[in-house]
Amino acid sequence: MFNKLLSLVFILFISTSLLAQIVHIKNALQDDKLSIDKRIDYLIKISKAYENEQQDSAIVYADLAYSLSQNGKNKISFANAIIQKSNILINLSKEEDAIKILEKALAIGFQEKNKNLEATVYNVLGKAFNKKPDSAILYYNKSIVLAKELKDKDLIIKNKIRIALILLHQKRHQELAKLFDKIIPELQKSNDINSLIEVYTYMAFAFRDLGEQEKALYYAEKSLGFTEKSDNKRLKAFVFSSIGSGVTSYFKTFEEAIPLVSKGLAFATEINDKTLIQDCKKRLAILYYNNDEYGKAAAIVDNLLPTTKDPDIIELKASILYENKNYVEADKYFAKAYKLYEKDKAYIQQKLLLQNKIDNKLASIGDESLTRDFTLLDSLSTLIYDTESTEQLFDLETKYRTLEKEAVINKKELALAQSKLKIWYISGLALLLLIVWFFSILFLRNKHKRKDLEDANLILELKHNLNTSELSNINNQLNPHEIKNLITSFAPDLITKAPDAYKKMIKLFNVTRASLSDKITEPLEIQLQQANDYLELQQSISPYPWEFNFEINLEQLDFELPRLLLKNMVENAVKYGMKSLKENGQIILTANIIQQKLEIIIKDNGIGLNSNKPSESTGIGLASYKRFFELINAHNKKKASLALKRENAWTIVEISIPLEYQY
Repeated sequence: MFNKLLSLVFILFISTSLLAQIVHIKNALQDDKLSIDKRIDYLIKISKAYENEQQDSAIVYADLAYSLSQNGKNKISFANAIIQKSNILINLSKEEDAIKILEKALAIGFQEKNKNLEATVYNVLGKAFNKKPDSAILYYNKSIVLAKELKDKDLIIKNKIRIALILLHQKRHQELAKLFDKIIPELQKSNDINSLIEVYTYMAFAFRDLGEQEKALYYAEKSLGFTEKSDNKRLKAFVFSSIGSGVTSYFKTFEEAIPLVSKGLAFATEINDKTLIQDCKKRLAILYYNNDEYGKAAAIVDNLLPTTKDPDIIELKASILYENKNYVEADKYFAKAYKLYEKDKAYIQQKLLLQNKIDNKLASIGDESLTRDFTLLDSLSTLIYDTESTEQLFDLETKYRTLEKEAVINKKELALAQSKLKIWYISGLALLLLIVWFFSILFLRNKHKRKDLEDANLILELKHNLNTSELSNINNQLNPHEIKNLITSFAPDLITKAPDAYKKMIKLFNVTRASLSDKITEPLEIQLQQANDYLELQQSISPYPWEFNFEINLEQLDFELPRLLLKNMVENAVKYGMKSLKENGQIILTANIIQQKLEIIIKDNGIGLNSNKPSESTGIGLASYKRFFELINAHNKKKASLALKRENAWTIVEISIPLEYQY
């Protein structure tokens, strides 16, 4: 609550300062002796100040600066006025008009040999060519080259963020990951709130595209949370509307998404940005459409159609007609939208629209078999693409989640160091008053600190061991060659019985994602599912047949276990047991409540991890879990245990955890 209040006070302070600045500049403009160049400079500053607050006022002052600069002799002032007017035109979706006048500003930059001006013009040209991604990236890169010469880090970051948006739209996730790898550390270092909001929003969409719900929602929440610290209403309108329609509605509910988009529309309306208002209304229409409320969606779309050339809105109209089975009219709007996408060279949108157009044609023909074939073809293409794109973005996300945690730890360590320094001052004063009492208290305090430090070191060592094991598992599971082989082995299934093949693929990705969690414990129910998915996958690729069976005699499955415990134990059973047998292999997992303890037994009839000394384990996973229980047992009256033994032809892992056990 305090943080929210602080953010509100900060924004109010910024807004008040901004208003005072505008008033001050307007008063300065009343001076008749003010030079033309200075007057132009003031008008540009006012326009920029209003840009994210009052769109109409920003337009007025940009036009005044542009008109006045045409009569002046200072070319640089004229170029700066052009740049501000161009930014306004781009906000109004008048990119072609912006490009025409930007050519004049670029020419001035060349004539005056002003690299700073050239770099800025190239950046704005990149924005103006937003419908032509290749041209936009070319201009952004030119701006980056000049900005590096000028050592303008802020402009470099701005260009890279704009390139990131293009890569996101084109679903080029591997390139996007590499770019974020350079951007994020700079933004975290400079604490650039508005840029961080943009980047977190794009990260949310990237993981949305890859179907990663937890990560998409994590970055969406970070982006929305950071908006409390920003006074940029244009950015807030974009974030709330895009997150609401593109992430919240995707993974949560329509009811949760609608307020976010409506809030974005309120911000857009507040600054009277007509283009942004249209985008927010379009997102609302999409939400209603996806919720099968075609009447509400059509009402919004029909209101926008007379004044828009946005192909997305036209395509949405076609889709509504399609859902209402008006295939003839739908085809007309699909064709109109396609021409606009084709003109803008929006290849991704062209591909998606063609699929919708084909669906419309197939629906009008009524050939169900042909429809199924086209649907299967499209789903297979998407599956292959997503598999190839996921690995690098996962690596980047893991890296920066780790860096964020390290930053929090460093901050706490600094606070602890400062706290210790204060304690020393207080202790010094106390020493003068009562030396004996001081040393007795100090002795007890140090004893507790040593105990806490020992516990902390044990936890850190435990996390290190677990992470070492997990990283090895992740590398094995995410190995592109192995995934490719698995996909190849599933190919016949995909052709003949797609549902079963999809289940296998889902199990593979579920097991992979399970290793990327950062929780210390997980419920028994989730761990049983992880173990089952892992065993089914290993069964499907094993050269020799073997069986596994779960005997769960429990009324509830919400008991907490150390993360990945069951998955790692059955993995050992496969690795050291089933791979040594050519026939009659068995893995049995049982779970019972005995004398107020959860008793879990995993056994296999393979050779075993170490048949000579069954009580000794060389596996880092088993050793880590034993150490984990040793540490946690210190804080519990009833103790948990994990043991490995060999009985007859069976290797047995016994896990015993009291029902009231606290982690």
